[in-house]
Amino acid sequence: MRKSGDSLSTGEARSSYVEFEERAAEIYLNFARRFRDNADLSGFWLGMCMAEQQHAIVLSFCECQHLLSDNLPTDSPGDHDLSELFRNLETRAAHPNLTVDHAFMIAAELEGSEINAIYERLVAPVQGTSYLTRKKIETLGENHVHAIAQAARRFGASDSVLGQLAQLEHKEYDLKF
Repeated sequence: MRKSGDSLSTGEARSSYVEFEERAAEIYLNFARRFRDNADLSGFWLGMCMAEQQHAIVLSFCECQHLLSDNLPTDSPGDHDLSELFRNLETRAAHPNLTVDHAFMIAAELEGSEINAIYERLVAPVQGTSYLTRKKIETLGENHVHAIAQAARRFGASDSVLGQLAQLEHKEYDLKF
């Protein structure tokens, strides 16, 4: 049994990343429910939910097939930090007076948390596996920050939200090079 403060084993850490993807999906599903009166906005959030669920499924599949990277990201937030971040985001997302701006800000913080970079790094070894599996995983590499920024513009988010999303888009671009 692991004591508080002990580091996670590789399997435990991988499973926690599956949990983070599932928690992200739940946040987006709640947004879809919250904004159900706006079919386009609700549909956008449902799509984001489905993308995060697919990440969780792919991580679980890769884990059971022993396809995940043995090297967990060391330059990313730790399990405890991500858990705290998700608790904070979930609390804010559950606010009864949640606005479209607040939802996009929460999404920006979630996507800016490096959870997608961790996902990409964990599934990197899959590139040498079967064509079908590799292609499926590649299609899940959609840039969530860009998708959220486009939707924020489409649904009239405030200039401050759009500015923060533009910074995240720029950061994502810089990380690729």
